[in-house]
Amino acid sequence: MNSTIVEYIEGIEVIRAFGRAGVSYEKYAGAINDFRTFVVRWLTSTFVTMKLSFALFPSTLIGTLPAALALANRGTITAPQAALAVMLSISMVGSLAKLEVFSENMRQVKFTVENLQEFLEMPSLPEPAQRAKVEHTDVALKMSAFPTRERKRTRCCTAST
Repeated sequence: MNSTIVEYIEGIEVIRAFGRAGVSYEKYAGAINDFRTFVVRWLTSTFVTMKLSFALFPSTLIGTLPAALALANRGTITAPQAALAVMLSISMVGSLAKLEVFSENMRQVKFTVENLQEFLEMPSLPEPAQRAKVEHTDVALKMSAFPTRERKRTRCCTAST
């Protein structure tokens, strides 16, 4: 995606000169859509693992279980009250997971709206009424340098077709 964006931005003048802005933009938009599909698939594949870790290893037990055991050991709360505190902390995992997913979705919505707004405010590229007429197709390379396998120094050449 990054290389397509760089290619699109760096070549926009040439693209405009030859009236090919639409084709180039389709390639750019395709790269963006491919990246979006990749990210969605990746998030989908990690979503199950994240939910399993929330269900099997609830972080609320890290603090609740030792605190409930310590309070029950001192006689501050009874064993049924300690068990109730642990069960309540386990039951909160589902709600906390839903809250986490909702907050992540809201962040994605915000990001999408900002990108969409930027996209909608972007001026459209001018499209020429007709294709440019090319009069000469000559190509000339003057003083082109390139490395050789035998030598680390470069050789220069001049060529034209």
